[in-house]
Amino acid sequence: MGVFHISGLGRSPGAVTVPLTSIYLLHVAQTLGNIDASNFFVYSGEAMRKDSGSREMHPGKPETLITFTSKELLDGNIEIKYSSKWFNLNYYGKEKITRPIRKYFEDLFEYLMSTFEYKAAPLVIYFVEVDHRSFNDAFEKAGLTMKGLQDKEVWVNMIGGSNQLNIGLLAAGTYTAIPSRYYYLFQSEIDLLEPEEISKPKDERGLEKVVREIIDKWMELPMFNLGLGELLRDIYELFSIRESVGIKEVIKVLEEKHSLNRQFLAKLRRFLIFEDDRVRKRPDLDRFVHMWREIDRIQVSNFAEWKKKLEDMNILQTIHVP
Repeated sequence: MGVFHISGLGRSPGAVTVPLTSIYLLHVAQTLGNIDASNFFVYSGEAMRKDSGSREMHPGKPETLITFTSKELLDGNIEIKYSSKWFNLNYYGKEKITRPIRKYFEDLFEYLMSTFEYKAAPLVIYFVEVDHRSFNDAFEKAGLTMKGLQDKEVWVNMIGGSNQLNIGLLAAGTYTAIPSRYYYLFQSEIDLLEPEEISKPKDERGLEKVVREIIDKWMELPMFNLGLGELLRDIYELFSIRESVGIKEVIKVLEEKHSLNRQFLAKLRRFLIFEDDRVRKRPDLDRFVHMWREIDRIQVSNFAEWKKKLEDMNILQTIHVP
């Protein structure tokens, strides 16, 4: 079982090709016995191992990429710009955002096979149409997607698309606690399709150097790996018939239901107002709980149901590589 990657996507296709290129190179190195690369994937596939009692020999391979992007980019009505020094690609103009992504991964897979005899598993890429200016639309579609992936290993890329898209992904992931990784790889050459300042490795020795460079650049946001939604919903219930509650009641929810200490109260100031020994809720608590309840009403429990629902909504495009 491979990893499902989720990402926003704006005008720069490199937002999705750069991190996945890095992951593919690390996976190649893992298959060749590189210890650093193996450690990178050490927790990947844990859920499957617990269910089946066995572990993949080389876990962490990308299986599916789900991107959230605009109708204008999918229709090719917006100018995009991209380049690849590795595969001699260069373009500026209007074309569908799907085209350079497909072409780049085809070239990447061919290179990995010819250089390292690494046969990449077929990659399925889904493009979900979203209003990139609307947090609510991003949150709703991200939440729907998370529900469809509840039995999958999910990593979230945090560098693609608008701020509204990325915040929507974070909020939906925080509530569902589905993603196991939130990652980002920044680079200044935003038009570039491969990682900048990294030479395309020509052999195993070159790959070892690239592994170190990628791991040095790789960043994660582990603080979001928390099912905050369930906690806030439990706290919200305290206010069902009252305007304010005692702070001891909130602490009791933290300690007895979620094994958190009172220091966690500081992280809840966006949602709660603390006045001596009393606590009132902020409008944000009502807003988020309402949105989370909307996600709970969505009748999607697996990936097949997710795909059918988005196809019925006519907001899903799919490409296969190779």
